[in-house]
Amino acid sequence: MRLEAKYCPQPIGIRASRALGKKLGCCTRSIKGTNLLGAVVVLKGLAEFAGLLLIGQGLVYVLSFGKHEGNAVYRLFRLLTSPIVRAARVITPNKVSDRHVPFVAVMLLFWIWLFLSYTKFSMMLEQAA
Repeated sequence: MRLEAKYCPQPIGIRASRALGKKLGCCTRSIKGTNLLGAVVVLKGLAEFAGLLLIGQGLVYVLSFGKHEGNAVYRLFRLLTSPIVRAARVITPNKVSDRHVPFVAVMLLFWIWLFLSYTKFSMMLEQAA
């Protein structure tokens, strides 16, 4: 028994790929949900980037031995992570010290990243089926 693989073209667009698939007589890939999957991938990448910025800010803080306010790299990290830290400050209770808010932001980003990873994985499995 010999198995033959048919070439299935990469979808160009919804109408173009269906027409091309019918002409070639092969399977047409499902395009349903690819825009949502792309949005999930972009959001996951942004969460990773923001988390790495916060971790980098923490490392510069530790390695600067108390002179972090004079460090240009630390100030750049603080500028880039300030929206995330402010958002974490809004959702945390007032009893949480301002020192701990960046850690809360890292944990929040970790859970967002975990949720988006699970969503991406389940969407990819759904498209493969």
